[in-house]
Amino acid sequence: CPITVRVGATEAASQRVAPYTVTTLPLSQGTGTQHFEVVLAAGTPALASVRFVLDRPVPGQTIAAADGARIIPPLRHRRAFRALAARPVTLVVQGPTAVRLEAWRPLSSPASAIEVRVTPPVGPPEQHRLTLATARERISRSADNRPLRFSETRQTLLLLPAAGVHRIVLAADRGEALLRASARVDAPPAELPRRRPRPIAMAAYAPLDSFPLRLLPPTGVVEPAQVSPFGTFSLRLSFARSLADDADEEVDDAESRRPPNLWELSAAWRRHLPGPRLYLNLGPAVRTPIEQGPVIGGRAAARFEDVVGDLVLNLRLGFFLGTDDEGFAADDTPPWSALGRVSAYYPLRLSPDVSLVPLLGAFIARPAAEPAGVLVDPILTTAYRRDHPRGLRGGLGLRWQALREHHLTARADALTNADFASLDRLDGSLGWDGLFGLSPDATLSGRLRYRPALRFADDDRRETGLTHSFSVGTGASWWLDPGLRLVAGAEFRPFINLGGTFEPRFLLSIGLDWTGGRGLFDFTPIEVPYPLMEGRQFWASPLEDAP
Repeated sequence: CPITVRVGATEAASQRVAPYTVTTLPLSQGTGTQHFEVVLAAGTPALASVRFVLDRPVPGQTIAAADGARIIPPLRHRRAFRALAARPVTLVVQGPTAVRLEAWRPLSSPASAIEVRVTPPVGPPEQHRLTLATARERISRSADNRPLRFSETRQTLLLLPAAGVHRIVLAADRGEALLRASARVDAPPAELPRRRPRPIAMAAYAPLDSFPLRLLPPTGVVEPAQVSPFGTFSLRLSFARSLADDADEEVDDAESRRPPNLWELSAAWRRHLPGPRLYLNLGPAVRTPIEQGPVIGGRAAARFEDVVGDLVLNLRLGFFLGTDDEGFAADDTPPWSALGRVSAYYPLRLSPDVSLVPLLGAFIARPAAEPAGVLVDPILTTAYRRDHPRGLRGGLGLRWQALREHHLTARADALTNADFASLDRLDGSLGWDGLFGLSPDATLSGRLRYRPALRFADDDRRETGLTHSFSVGTGASWWLDPGLRLVAGAEFRPFINLGGTFEPRFLLSIGLDWTGGRGLFDFTPIEVPYPLMEGRQFWASPLEDAP
């Protein structure tokens, strides 16, 4: 039986071993950490059992066998990720470092390669490909002790020389494949250049003495005992309050976006369906404006992605009923409102870090008749919605991903009046969004916005004027366990209306997301703009190697 042996980067040596006998092959280790390879000749139908034995004990590395030998025990990685073409595995890695990938496929899978997409801290994503083995096979066992047949394992080293967060997405080209990933745990070796990550290298072989590795799951992921097929359930409690003086309470709401002082409790069910990707979001809501009866209703939203190229379609619906302090209105005809919005946008990449986003949308509303003596509730009725029950919106946005965790945005939008022929106003927006990882389980976000709006004089507005809106906000999320996330947020929104009146207001919110082990799989990219730091994702139950 021909066997090939190689130590480190030395030339491989071939030897013949007699079947059904125990043969000792002396290997000179030398100094430092060495990489040993023992390979059967290609095409041979034989199987070989290999045991590595040292001539002296090494604490922490060898164990004593019954025959007195000092054996180097095999390193057992007892977890493997399941990478699908439609559901890749996402890793978050802090560079500079090196990542070792090990991949194999079930013999029943048509997968032939792992597609590797690496997004460095600065610059465009880079593509690599790890070809899977097809001929040889090995037998493993599932967690319930079922025998499973797989191809042999293929390995590669992914060198990430840049400092900062890298996002690695691993997907089978078709079907499914299994993989493990290991990352460096010490300082980077001299072989990794300390400069911009050009290029990210993918090596079929490299000496491992400079690469002590550990098993790497996606950041913060703890294997869920069971993954829920029902989607994600969310609960939110928020409070909004205006700090304007009582003398300003009669400001025309057509020019003011100030929310009334109110509490709102809402629930939501989210579900992501692959395919052309579809995100669903349904749920009830109850809000209680201070000095007014509660408003009850619900919202529904759908987001379609990958329908035609990068086209994204959004649909939103809402329906709400107003009540007085003792229930429905006294005349038993409660005020109600309904609102529908549809929009489409198509991101155009101008460079690896800059995108242009044209948008077109429309809305139609049925505002409630404002009850006498009742504080206006923007979700039920406002002077602006009464005068603008429908309209079109067109706009253009510019997005610069200065860093992967910091985004700069600029937008300009035009809104029509109800006749669809004349302009009601022009809106602008400048913004920054940033994300800061506090720990694998905690994330802090920040945002700044400035929104000027040029409002034109018409039948419902006396004069043309400019309004200014600002917002400063922060948010945080904590994973309490693999299936439960706590979120909190605070925002300060000062507003300067057409009359020059300054209206400060603030918003507070707190909520829970029960994911059932699905992570952020059911949240839209808008709700989770930084998935590379929010590493918790859906992944399948792991497999265990057979002894």
